[in-house]
Amino acid sequence: LTVGSIEVTTEPSAASTMGTLTRAMVGVAVGLLVAFLYLFLRTFLDDKIRSPEDLREFTDDAVLTASGLNDMAQLLSQGLPYLSAGPGENVIAVSGIDSEATDLARELASATARSGASVALVDLDLAAHPLGDSHPGLADVVSQRASLADVVSPADGIDVVGAGGPVPNPGEFLTRTGYAQALRELGATHDWVLVNTGPLTASSAGVLGAKLADTTLLVVRRGTSSRRDVAQVLNLVEATGVKVAGLVLP
Repeated sequence: LTVGSIEVTTEPSAASTMGTLTRAMVGVAVGLLVAFLYLFLRTFLDDKIRSPEDLREFTDDAVLTASGLNDMAQLLSQGLPYLSAGPGENVIAVSGIDSEATDLARELASATARSGASVALVDLDLAAHPLGDSHPGLADVVSQRASLADVVSPADGIDVVGAGGPVPNPGEFLTRTGYAQALRELGATHDWVLVNTGPLTASSAGVLGAKLADTTLLVVRRGTSSRRDVAQVLNLVEATGVKVAGLVLP
């Protein structure tokens, strides 16, 4: 009995090699297509403001950013003398693009008061009253139902002035001359008057409130405010003569 062995070797055919190569190329192409679609959706269809560079596409105004509200308030507090419209013009509006900016207004007032300055924080959001429903408020001063001294409430080193009311038509009511007079009086007795307005894209009341100030800080919410709303508000403030100190991206 003779026992032997047979060795068999196989080589991939040209067709098999081409099939493997084709599958690899298809995989790479699909990966590139998915990456391209992601970039397209992120770049062209994502309408949210996510970085200072997104804002600089729209404006040459100063864009101020910080890691959070506290840091942002501290930065703004130190920069108020440079952001104000000029000597003696110390009434600063803090206005949200598409949402109210009350949190930043409060933090900025606190940071500025801690620096030793006298600060009045005024609520001109006559619809939402985000600083509280204190009665009487500034609307009652304008309608001559109360004096300015009656509506100033000291709290943690800040003189808070509530919106007052209720006011059926905030847009019309904010055009009354009593508002400008009250803000001038507060500006004469305080180093800074910070004005919280309604959202600028919600109604005309927000812009009318900002116009009462010497200059305005436009607050843009990262990941919430849209490019469309920013462009709309910048066109709006330019058309209505609102002076803008800078755009704030907390």
